[in-house]
Amino acid sequence: MAVGQVRHTAVLGLGSSLGDSQRALSLAVRMLDAHPDIYVLRTSAVFRSVPIGPARGDFANAAVRIRTSLSARGLLAAIKSIELRIGRRPSDRWSDRLIDIDLLLYGRTIRRGRALCLPHPGLLVRGFALGPAAEVAGDMVHPIDGRRLKDIPVPDVHQLVSVGRLPAVAPQGLPDYTGPRLHARASNSGRAAMKIFI
Repeated sequence: MAVGQVRHTAVLGLGSSLGDSQRALSLAVRMLDAHPDIYVLRTSAVFRSVPIGPARGDFANAAVRIRTSLSARGLLAAIKSIELRIGRRPSDRWSDRLIDIDLLLYGRTIRRGRALCLPHPGLLVRGFALGPAAEVAGDMVHPIDGRRLKDIPVPDVHQLVSVGRLPAVAPQGLPDYTGPRLHARASNSGRAAMKIFI
């Protein structure tokens, strides 16, 4: 991000229930940090959670705290682009998916719209969203509830099982990933390394 740009703090929720879920989450973290207007500040543990709705596989869930110069809509567009590059395809609501990235908080912004709703309406009622989010951004205030995330009880906390951690972003660029769309992503590794070293 260029000097003088307004920087916003945001929290993203990550989920996956297809293939090597933890690897997909790790790839998402590195692709987020490779974006020129997004910096990953903190990553959470990875938690296993039971699916909601028709999904058949357990989900791996995590959260990242980022800093960005993008607007909320610009950040949402960047997130959706990363999902597609990882290999997400259109699917029914609550179905299994290779990657799902949700914008949970964008500072103290409150917005209600069809395409973008802030804070995310499921944040306070889904333990798999609030638990990881509180880990990386416990000091951030929910703009509607008024409490810090770490002070809000996590729903169904007993159902969250830690199964690992998301990686710290390393300077070697994107990982050696063998999943979908590998060649489309490989050309970004140089930019990722440059951004991290500067």
